[in-house]
Amino acid sequence: MQTIITGLDSPVVPLVRTLAASRSASQAVSRAGVRSTSKLICQTNGKIVLGVVRPLCLTLICFGLMQIMDMRSQQAMAQTNATAVSDTAQPPSTLVDAADKDLKNGRTTSPEEAQHNRASARELSRAFRDAAARAVPSVVTIKVRTKESAAGGVLDVIGSGDAGFDGFGSGVIVTEEGLILTNNHVVKDGKHIEVMLLDGRQFTAHDVKADSPSDLAILRIDVNEKLPAATFGNSTELNVGDWVLAIGSPFNLHSTVSAGIISSKNRPMDLIKGSVLQTDAAVNPGNSGGPLIDLDGNVVGINTAISSSSGTFQGVGFAIPVNRAIWVKNELAERGKVRRGRMGAQVGSIPLDVSRQLDLPGTGGAYVVSTVPDRSADKAGLMPGDIVISFDNQRVADEAELADMILASPIDEAIDMTIIRSGERMTLKITLEAAK
Repeated sequence: MQTIITGLDSPVVPLVRTLAASRSASQAVSRAGVRSTSKLICQTNGKIVLGVVRPLCLTLICFGLMQIMDMRSQQAMAQTNATAVSDTAQPPSTLVDAADKDLKNGRTTSPEEAQHNRASARELSRAFRDAAARAVPSVVTIKVRTKESAAGGVLDVIGSGDAGFDGFGSGVIVTEEGLILTNNHVVKDGKHIEVMLLDGRQFTAHDVKADSPSDLAILRIDVNEKLPAATFGNSTELNVGDWVLAIGSPFNLHSTVSAGIISSKNRPMDLIKGSVLQTDAAVNPGNSGGPLIDLDGNVVGINTAISSSSGTFQGVGFAIPVNRAIWVKNELAERGKVRRGRMGAQVGSIPLDVSRQLDLPGTGGAYVVSTVPDRSADKAGLMPGDIVISFDNQRVADEAELADMILASPIDEAIDMTIIRSGERMTLKITLEAAK
């Protein structure tokens, strides 16, 4: 068989435009029963393509031309599209793989990557479960009756069976003997206070001691066995972005756990003396007094308030740092009241020009604006312009953190305070006095 094709210098696409006619001719020849030879004449760019072929060969030629057309068409589409998509991609094996897209580069993750991602999510879920399992037994529900005879509060509508109480909150078991830490506003004005444990047992609280400035209180229950006391972490070691869980009884729903992160530290609040932690873990009415825990199950804060225009959670919750809460608890347990230290100095943020002039490292600190004559700071040798970078061997991030440290520091004991003066470091000894 001999095939003669002329005009191959011309584009392939115009030649393929005669494909339909070629196919029709081939089908006509086949129907006519012509088995010897056939003539097909195609006009392309003014030139004649003449082939003397058998029907089978003609079919093969047409198929080849179709393949060339498909290849050129795909190349043109690839040039115009921002992202090339393979026409040989196989459908995903599962619905999960189909939905698991890499949004960054627009591709579907491989089954191995999808499996790794799911495994990572399961690890985080397991961490949540383990932390909650460790901390939940030490969280209690506190029910308060502020009147001698109460008709029940708004929260009774959920059908909890707690009619007669008009206040609800949460608390943390601090000791195995039954000492419980909660918020002052939970137990304030309480005529009768009951504590319900995780297993449903209820006890009448007594020996309530509270500190209004810190919004913290302690109370006791009498038990005949050891209770599961909480473990406490270090709130100064928290960082923005750390995972935390809030546990409590929101809307009187006992042992509720919600997850979030530390959104900010050292957030000042008008209602509480000292700065607080900010979190987006869900905190609602009834969570007050309950713990904010880390992924190790350690208490790092006491949930106390929310910022909301509706009265319910809108993504902004606040917790008292546990270091201050433990100090207040100790003061109340030992003395029945809280003694607060004072330094006798006004501090603020470090001015930008001072930071540039001294070429200070980005380690934070508190700038001393002035000192009060014959007070602790003045007696220790602190001067205006000094920058306090460490107090009691703890790094000072800013003036708010320094104020918190001073409030919770021991009275009448010498404390190391590291400062920067004129670009040089030095350590002073300061003895705080009790605030009047």
